[in-house]
Amino acid sequence: SLIHEEQHQLLHNVKEDLARQGVPVEDYMRGLEKEDKLEAFNEDLKSQAEQRVRRGLALERLVEELGTELSEDEWKEHLAAAARSYGVNPAEFQANMGSSGLDSLRLKLQRDKALAEAVAQLPSPEGGGVE
Repeated sequence: SLIHEEQHQLLHNVKEDLARQGVPVEDYMRGLEKEDKLEAFNEDLKSQAEQRVRRGLALERLVEELGTELSEDEWKEHLAAAARSYGVNPAEFQANMGSSGLDSLRLKLQRDKALAEAVAQLPSPEGGGVE
């Protein structure tokens, strides 16, 4: 299911974070189990996954309803900027991302654009400013 896949991705992110900090995953999980917090950890992952899936589905629907599209120029501009931020050329960046990563990135950009379009359509608050 989508929730299970997202939960798996979140756990993968936790493992990467722990590895960057030099903390073995097994030690971390044993620590959670010892403190009787493993079940709460897993429930939190599931809750976060459910929220992310719901948010993603809502944004996909927004993209559809607004008919938001990402132009080829916008896509290329973003790829070039992302490549610069990693200190590589766009072709190398794309190769490193792989087709799945690029698809995810393009979808995220399209969702972000749709959200920006929706926010721009909101009536401005009386008084002319956001408080």
